[in-house]
Amino acid sequence: MRSTTLQEILDAEQEIEEKLGAERQEAKRWLERTKAELEHERQRAFARITDAAEQAKVVAARDAEARAAAIVQDAVELAAGLERMSDAELKRVVWRHMACITPGGQA
Repeated sequence: MRSTTLQEILDAEQEIEEKLGAERQEAKRWLERTKAELEHERQRAFARITDAAEQAKVVAARDAEARAAAIVQDAVELAAGLERMSDAELKRVVWRHMACITPGGQA
């Protein structure tokens, strides 16, 4: 009887070890699948971020170009206005600005 009980214990232990080994293998496969899925998602997220950054760069460049063009247009219009002024008018404008920037308000 003793050997039968011992054999049953050994058989049960063997069965537990086999089930444990199978569970370890399943856990290892799950972990590998999960790692692969996470790596794939990381790559997709990186691609989305890279695309968004590139689009933002294009939009920023376009906006900067538009602002620069507006500044140039304003300068062209100001220069055209100054070209139409007579020398006397220009002198008055220059003296008025000189008065603002010289010490004591005198040019």
